[in-house]
Amino acid sequence: MKINLWKVMLANARRTLGPPRLILSSNGYVALPSYSPDGRKLAFESTQSGYHEIWAAGSDGSNPAQLTFLNGMSGTPRWSNDGRSVAFDYRPGQHSEVYVVDVSGGPPRFVPTIPGADNVVPSWSRDGKWIYFSSNRGKEPNQIWKAPDGGGTPVQLTRNGGTSPTEGADGFVYYSKHFRSDEIWKVPVGGGDETLVMKASGLDCFCDWALSSVGIYFVINDSARKGTLFLYEFDTRKTRLLMPLGKRVTQPALAPDGKSLVFFQIDQWEQTIMLVNHFR
Repeated sequence: MKINLWKVMLANARRTLGPPRLILSSNGYVALPSYSPDGRKLAFESTQSGYHEIWAAGSDGSNPAQLTFLNGMSGTPRWSNDGRSVAFDYRPGQHSEVYVVDVSGGPPRFVPTIPGADNVVPSWSRDGKWIYFSSNRGKEPNQIWKAPDGGGTPVQLTRNGGTSPTEGADGFVYYSKHFRSDEIWKVPVGGGDETLVMKASGLDCFCDWALSSVGIYFVINDSARKGTLFLYEFDTRKTRLLMPLGKRVTQPALAPDGKSLVFFQIDQWEQTIMLVNHFR
């Protein structure tokens, strides 16, 4: 499978500007892009080294460089709001845990969350003090939690399911109901009532939407609308068709200035055989 990174420009929040263009081609699996707060770089997950590692590149796809060297399963990177760090999940043993790597270099550091659970899909609070994440504590359905970045007791935000949290500028955390769900919900950053924001038939992955100040961009990949980009508008509560892309696309990420979206597109189905010496 050959998955490449593409970018589409936006004339404004509700209209695309020209066709998408290829910005990064890779022979390995690439996924889950995240813009740096200044919009100049992208973090993403890739198997270019043979393992699932966190990489970074220019926002035009230039100068890709590996950030983690954990030789395992690292993914779902999210840039901190000060631009210095990237949070991600990594599976060092039986369970996934949250880690943070400094963009300037050095080994990742472990972020204490909930022992004995899968703690995944981290993101940062806007003030940089908290890291949101999803956890299945006690083998329960996944819920949204937040933990102090410097260590401390995690706080549970949802009670009715949740994953892929993103804090908005309006004081709410937006999230998918489940890993495979057509519903997006929100909860106050301090906890409280959980409110349905939108439901879109055909939306089937926590990774297929991006929050903006005007609404939620999302992609549909069903048989009738393969690779179609939409915008759910907060003010009208209606869904606007933005662009049919024609191929399977996933994981849109909105630039901080709101002028472009990047996404990964499946351009070729293929497999790569790799040889590992002295495997035990």
